[in-house]
Amino acid sequence: MNLQDFLCGLTAGWTQIILGQPFDFVKVKIQTATNPSSVFSYAKEILNEFGWKGFYRGSSSLFFGFAGTIGT
Repeated sequence: MNLQDFLCGLTAGWTQIILGQPFDFVKVKIQTATNPSSVFSYAKEILNEFGWKGFYRGSSSLFFGFAGTIGT
């Protein structure tokens, strides 16, 4: 594996996290709720409570963990 392969894989993985994490975070909130409501109400709740960074809570481990699995 060369540097170009590593950087391409890292970019692809991080892009997947950046685009998919907000959806996954809202999905988990709905799955763990006792009385689930709409997707938009949970997204609005997260946005109001934590700001846009709230959609990425806990993502740092994904970024660092993914960097270690590139090329395996």
